[in-house]
Amino acid sequence: MLHGYLDRTAQRLKQRFVARGAAAVMLGALILTAAIAYALVTLVPASGWVLGVRVVLYGLVAAAIVGLSRFAYSRRQSADALEGMVPAFAGRLRTWLDAEERGEKTPMLALLARDVEQVATETPLAAPLPARQLYLPGAVATIAGLALLWLLGLGPGSPSPLQLAALRLWTGDLFTAAAPRIAVLPGETVIPRGTDVVIEAAATGFAPRNMALNALFD
Repeated sequence: MLHGYLDRTAQRLKQRFVARGAAAVMLGALILTAAIAYALVTLVPASGWVLGVRVVLYGLVAAAIVGLSRFAYSRRQSADALEGMVPAFAGRLRTWLDAEERGEKTPMLALLARDVEQVATETPLAAPLPARQLYLPGAVATIAGLALLWLLGLGPGSPSPLQLAALRLWTGDLFTAAAPRIAVLPGETVIPRGTDVVIEAAATGFAPRNMALNALFD
């Protein structure tokens, strides 16, 4: 009975750890994306720099996913956690587990196990590990994920320079031409002599402080 109790505790502790880790990863991804996208908009670094940062971001996310998926609590760690959260165990759960792992079979150990089982029966896991410890970080991760999607421009309306920079950071030009560029109209074309010409220029993917237009007339 106690082994199952410890195993369920380990599973619940891992769920809490993964929920908190996911929230931290999503918040970190959001903050890093916003900061780097702002640098892309204002500083307009070279494409090689952007590619290097993208590789680092992919590596960090992959490492976080692997770490969260592979992490596990042992029975000893679960017992230590329960001792800290449930004062009624009073060190008896850890004492029983240590004796059990040593293979001791004594009448005193049987009495100790009975006392520990009584506390475990009176203390469901929902008491020391309530569901809100999973829901709160889950909500934070969800909100941060939605904010990240908005930052990537995956929503209604035309994306802003910051959103284009964020999209370029994560996907390059995979889904859209997000690289910084200046579109000039009418561009390189022949205009009949004496015709009025309106020249327009628009920056995409970055926010220039000022722009100067130059025209060559032959």
